[in-house]
Amino acid sequence: MTCQYGGATVHFLKSGLEYDVFDLSTEAEKTRYSHARLTVRDEDGKEIAREAVDAEPVEIRISGTVQNRYLYPEESLKIHRENAKFRLYDARKILERGVLSEHFAEVNVGDVTDYIFENRDDPHDVLTAIKAVNKSLLEEEKQDAQEDIVEAIHGSGSDAARSGWKGAINDGLAIAADFLGRAGKTQGMPHNTYKGLEFDDISPNDALKMVENEFGFSSWVDNGGVLWLGLPAMKPSNRHAVSGLPTDKAYCMKEYNVVRGAHPVSVVKVNGETHWFGGNTDGNVWNGGEPSQELYPMAEAWVEDEDGEIASGKVITTDDPLKIWDLDSLEDAARNMLISATQDYRNGNIIFNGMASEQKEKLAQMTVGDIIMVADYIEDHCNNAAQGGSYIATSVQHKFSPRRGWSITVEVGSIPKSIKTMAVYYSPDDDEGYKSLKSYRRALRGED
Repeated sequence: MTCQYGGATVHFLKSGLEYDVFDLSTEAEKTRYSHARLTVRDEDGKEIAREAVDAEPVEIRISGTVQNRYLYPEESLKIHRENAKFRLYDARKILERGVLSEHFAEVNVGDVTDYIFENRDDPHDVLTAIKAVNKSLLEEEKQDAQEDIVEAIHGSGSDAARSGWKGAINDGLAIAADFLGRAGKTQGMPHNTYKGLEFDDISPNDALKMVENEFGFSSWVDNGGVLWLGLPAMKPSNRHAVSGLPTDKAYCMKEYNVVRGAHPVSVVKVNGETHWFGGNTDGNVWNGGEPSQELYPMAEAWVEDEDGEIASGKVITTDDPLKIWDLDSLEDAARNMLISATQDYRNGNIIFNGMASEQKEKLAQMTVGDIIMVADYIEDHCNNAAQGGSYIATSVQHKFSPRRGWSITVEVGSIPKSIKTMAVYYSPDDDEGYKSLKSYRRALRGED
């Protein structure tokens, strides 16, 4: 079997078809749909034309490991004299099928996303479930990252030749664990209530994008068909510890091209949806007060430097208020926006030789959101050392053929070391910020 030497196969999960792939190119990005281009034998293509089912789920496997789950569009199949070629689409594209029309007077995010999922047009179960990244899951990820420190430093690969980079990998894993730990201080996903939301003859995909844009999270599909909501970096499929040494057999690095940008983003400021509030001496608060009693939810997220001050850099503000009222959800949105922005500061790509690497399973599974820790012992062809770091994968490309081998090109962005957040209800009437409605009510009653 080709998988014994790092080969690629394609598996049609509904029709049960399975074939060796002779040329494969896949691409996954954090802001775009993933896709794959495949070449098989011409007789295999003819069987696919007869037996495969349109819009069925498909897996690509590299070296026997599932690389990703896709959607098969039958119109993409082209049969030639010597081979057949076709494309596979991101499993999320199944949400482009169907039409939603619904008005919600008041509904929370979870109910909306459940409605979208349950009303999709997906007869062959390309998507199997919907889940959100939450606090307990983030705590599990943090614990896994901490356990990886022991495995990376004291595992079977920690021979004398690698002893010099153990401390650097330890630092990188600590940053990754801290990153997940900070994210876990909140629920991970907002539980905000929409005061009014309407889907007017739009696809489930467009409906989901409306929700994502408001709350600053994204969605992706794992290899089991689960549609996840959150940030891929908060639920990485893998953590990769890379030495960069020429002797490294676990991850054989071909190129390391990571640079620091000129204009980092250090602050994100967002405003939420405001409401008019009125109150009396009893401290009752209700919608529909005077404009002077209007409250404005506001949130900030910033990168903290080593001195505990706001790091130097650009400030990003949103043009329009988000349709968010409660402070926890608004704070989450600001944090998510800052994480995405800081990844674009120190970025570049790393290229691995999959055939020459021992960690074929992890390389096959490498995808957007994975955490990659590179030690400061990278050597180029002139034996010069380069600066490593802790990164989040923002794009992953796999290219495979028996003639050219298997290469993995990973676009990466740096993990922010320290992010702080705050949120208040701002009252222009008294030029004060309140951390909760309870504190605002106490102010109305004249209490300290």
